[in-house]
Amino acid sequence: MPTLLVVDDCPVILALHSTLFCFSGFSVLVCDSGRKALACLEQSAVDLIITDFNMPGIDGFCMAKQARANGFEGPILMATGADLRSQPGHEWVDEVIAKAQGPEVLLDAVRRHLATLSPGKADLRWAA
Repeated sequence: MPTLLVVDDCPVILALHSTLFCFSGFSVLVCDSGRKALACLEQSAVDLIITDFNMPGIDGFCMAKQARANGFEGPILMATGADLRSQPGHEWVDEVIAKAQGPEVLLDAVRRHLATLSPGKADLRWAA
């Protein structure tokens, strides 16, 4: 079963995403800050990260950059309500998804990116 790390400072979004992905067959870890997410990555095997951009402390791009520097090689998706077209840092994430597009779009993106992982890295039998 693939493990997702969901990072958002909004408790409602954390609960929504956790429920969505748990009911879709994923194991879900949640963190309410980029710093907590980086600590979680040191202790847990994670297949894919879904992060918000605008969070206190370090933003989503900075968290993604540090996760990459620490060796995380899986997909990183940014689900945000912010307009990031002029924001530097896109090179650290695999896809930016507008929260307004809805949970189905995010779930489809998660499945699509997990499908690109090598066999054995993420067991997609549970995510279909």
